[in-house]
Amino acid sequence: MVDPALLIALPLGVAFLLPLAHRIDFSVARILHLATLAVSLGLAAFWLGELGLFSQNAVDIETGGWAPPWGILLRLGGPEAALIALADAVAIGAAIYLAPRDRENGGVRGLMIQLMIVLGAHGLILTRDLFNMFVFLEITSIGTYAVVLYGKEGPALEAGLKYLLIGAIASVFILLATGILYRMTGTLYIDDMAGRIGGLSMSAVFAVQILMLVGFLAELKLFPVNGPAIDLYEGADPGAMALIVGTALNAMFFAFTKVFMLYQSAELHTMVMALGMTTYVVSNLLATRQSNVRRILGYSSSAQVGLLVFLWPLVETHPALFAAVALLLLNHTVAKAGLLWLAGAHGGEKLDDWRGAFTNRPFLGIAFIVLVLSVAGLPPFPGFWGKWNALLVLAQDPAVCWWILPLLIGAFLEWVYYFGWAKRLFMAREDETRFTGATSVPIVAAAVSAVFGLGLLYNTFIAHATDLAPAAALLVAGAVLVMMRGLSWRIKGMISLMVVAAASAALFFVPAPDHALSALFLGLIVTGAIIIGFAALAYKTGSGNYWGIFTILTASLILLVQSVGTEREQSLLLFFLAWEVMTWTSWLLMGNGRKSAQAGYVYMLFSGAAGMMILAGLMVAEGVNAAPLAKLAALSGTPALAAWTLIVG
Repeated sequence: MVDPALLIALPLGVAFLLPLAHRIDFSVARILHLATLAVSLGLAAFWLGELGLFSQNAVDIETGGWAPPWGILLRLGGPEAALIALADAVAIGAAIYLAPRDRENGGVRGLMIQLMIVLGAHGLILTRDLFNMFVFLEITSIGTYAVVLYGKEGPALEAGLKYLLIGAIASVFILLATGILYRMTGTLYIDDMAGRIGGLSMSAVFAVQILMLVGFLAELKLFPVNGPAIDLYEGADPGAMALIVGTALNAMFFAFTKVFMLYQSAELHTMVMALGMTTYVVSNLLATRQSNVRRILGYSSSAQVGLLVFLWPLVETHPALFAAVALLLLNHTVAKAGLLWLAGAHGGEKLDDWRGAFTNRPFLGIAFIVLVLSVAGLPPFPGFWGKWNALLVLAQDPAVCWWILPLLIGAFLEWVYYFGWAKRLFMAREDETRFTGATSVPIVAAAVSAVFGLGLLYNTFIAHATDLAPAAALLVAGAVLVMMRGLSWRIKGMISLMVVAAASAALFFVPAPDHALSALFLGLIVTGAIIIGFAALAYKTGSGNYWGIFTILTASLILLVQSVGTEREQSLLLFFLAWEVMTWTSWLLMGNGRKSAQAGYVYMLFSGAAGMMILAGLMVAEGVNAAPLAKLAALSGTPALAAWTLIVG
């Protein structure tokens, strides 16, 4: 069995070996660096397979052979293995992206800094010792400060100095709280400390908990102390910031979840939730006021961390939220890293620099749209599933259901700035862009998000409902057509029409809808799609994405009718999923027009607001156990008034 301690020993040891490898040749050091990350990823993936993400199984490593509290305990369970695997995967992507500029970004020292950040992240994830956590927190922070050297000299150094000062203040609070807690409990082992706090003076414990909370508030860069982190996004190299998002930021959040064991009062839980939700809403609001792309991404990251912090206090009493947190964290890491890599590759810092971006690089344009849809929480990407699960849990608990309102407001604000950025791609091109960095990396990130989201869709619906198989086949066919760039307009059109016709025929061999009206609408949709498709074939040429998006839109309309026409357990989810897919595919089709960018943006804003109202109405229905869509008609009284007012509105 492979020793999990290698996850710390390996990056630490290789970091010292890199200068020796550099004496042979820089390429040797680069290969050794990538090999280390790949081996670490393999180890984490092995342990994830052995332990399972959601199981309680874990491996404890007693360093030096001393059991806690005398020795330092490292624990590797499913969540730890998954986070380390995710961190290593992002680190590999960052290394590949930064490779063309490695020599100008510090050479071998830059590679050592990357390994230092990975080492600190691994330690934060594994350790169960509070002081040891502080040590790894400092290692991660030092690596983060150093990585600003990858950016523009003036802005990067200024941002790094601000970040350093906030980090130093946070460290003082955390170290002070650690010392006081050790004096009060006689242990640094977090699990023991949590068990002993109950017998202490609660007023003294509360004061120390506030110290610790302020420290982590600053380390996680929650509002109102997120300003220096936003400056860092603007000043540092986007590729380096992607590394920080995927490693240091996630590790700090996981460290916070372990320290949260010490917060046992309901008042503190409510305080943490309020801080998290305030960060989510305010950061998204501030992002709508930005014209700098990197600052937008910075505020977005702060908002996403705020959402995770908001949800975590509820996980203990609502275990289903753990999956929501995991999906949101995965979605944010992959999508945000991909967008940062794209921002670095494109080079445009202002929103208007992105007019007509990727016109001659269609795969990068597709990757950008996929990543924007993913981070904005649209289906079928992972962020949608995470937010849906979170909303379901909130809706089913009367004590916390009112939090749905600010959550939906924050989600709508995400639409405002992300689609405000995306609309620039449909505007007239002003000048040529010289791409830098490894542009293949964000494409891989977009592919991971799409494949993972489609996998969730299959596991939730298709595997258990054969009547949805034709529409699912259309979704996949549409995605494939979008990626097929070499075929002519008419050949792609004929393929699309044949797939739509085959799916239409297949609908006759699956269980029929419960209502004749639904069957009628299915017939109208597929007939209309075929007629419109034949009409479009009259054009000799058009947008390369048209036929793929057309096919996906047809699939979403079929799913929408099937959600209404069949009594199924998760019909609310299927209805809203199909509705949102219909929304963004319609927007993309509008983008093919000559002067459609602003009109498409307005359409998405109205659709987003309408979608949030529909979602709120569906959550009202969920809260009174009217989950199947067919039961909405049976609602009465105040719930019926609220649900139908929101849905119709």
